[in-house]
Amino acid sequence: MDENRDLKTEVELVCLAKQGNKRAFGQLVEQMQRSVYALVFQKVADADAALDLTQTVFLQAFRSLPSLREPRKFRSWLYRLTIRISRRWLAKKAKRSVAERSERLARELGGPNRVEVDSQAPAEIALRRERQAAVLQALGELPDKYRTVLTLKYLEGLSAAGIARRLDEPAGSVRSKLFRAHKLLRKKLSRWL
Repeated sequence: MDENRDLKTEVELVCLAKQGNKRAFGQLVEQMQRSVYALVFQKVADADAALDLTQTVFLQAFRSLPSLREPRKFRSWLYRLTIRISRRWLAKKAKRSVAERSERLARELGGPNRVEVDSQAPAEIALRRERQAAVLQALGELPDKYRTVLTLKYLEGLSAAGIARRLDEPAGSVRSKLFRAHKLLRKKLSRWL
């Protein structure tokens, strides 16, 4: 019976919040913030980001609350919003990470002749971007076993021993794959080296 009272209370709070009652919305936040934080943290696995995203969820929920048609479905609506915001954050993070990692890989394979972007002419910037695209394409064309070890080495920064532990393979086998992968990649990228 208390569960029905809690549900009614939640529905009442949602109805009040939909009418602009900030105190009612604050009570909803108090009731739901732990659950929302836990769900966000489960998705993003970063405590600081989870705190920020939890605030984002409630801010977006407050703004979007007038569009909620059925106040009794507030909880599931809020969870869907939480998942959507978490996924968006992960997608943005992945895009940033891939761009940063591909640039690092291009630098590693391209040698020490890297010049900072500020001092580059537009043609040099275009050439650098073309080289990065070529590295990613060449990497994508490698057989899985070679692409995997190169990705773990350059994009995740693991040593041969770290890769061996991650893949549960002998370190000698990993070093051999790295050697062959570098050789294949250099062949594919000979024009850029």
